[in-house]
Amino acid sequence: MMKKPALLRHVLIIGTSVLTGYLLLASRAEWSEMHRYNRALGDLSLLLIVAAMAIGPLARLSSAPFLRKLMPYRRELGIYAVLAATVHTIIILIGWVELDFARLFGFEFHPQLQRYVMLRHGFALANVVGIAALLYGFVLAGTSNNFSQRVLGTSV
Repeated sequence: MMKKPALLRHVLIIGTSVLTGYLLLASRAEWSEMHRYNRALGDLSLLLIVAAMAIGPLARLSSAPFLRKLMPYRRELGIYAVLAATVHTIIILIGWVELDFARLFGFEFHPQLQRYVMLRHGFALANVVGIAALLYGFVLAGTSNNFSQRVLGTSV
């Protein structure tokens, strides 16, 4: 059972994420619908993970007491960053590359040559980095619970 402070943190992060996602979506009104949602969720994920990673160092380097109060929010920020990145990935796989994984790495099927050729240089590295980050995020999200924290122990 989730305690009240944890539930409140989840509700606050979900609310903030929905509002930020809406603003990101609205800022791209002229784009195609699939691309708007794709980029809004990717950018939202990036903003959430940056916020989660920035809180710790800022709280240690600053004497502002409100930054220390934000420390417990890192867990929820990370969880929802991974969730947004997962939806971002699903949109890419279904809506953009249409489950043709060669397209994910910049290749397109050329009917005259009867083989795949690289048409979009630079996609491969970016998408490999994104896949690695998502896999790493799954591990972090999977260990962002009290049971895992007890088993793994606390940092010294």
